[in-house]
Amino acid sequence: MTNNFKTILVPLDGSRYSKKALQRAIEIAHAFDSKIILVYVAEKSSINLLDRKEYM
Repeated sequence: MTNNFKTILVPLDGSRYSKKALQRAIEIAHAFDSKIILVYVAEKSSINLLDRKEYM
């Protein structure tokens, strides 16, 4: 079988839906010998914009 899923990108935000998406991505990764890249998505309001120079 051809591996159509070499890399799986999974965005996470802490919700139950993102946890389910991660579980499904793990199943797919095992089935296709894929790697998983996780990206945590934070709300814009959770970042202190006054100190944004520190992030540049």
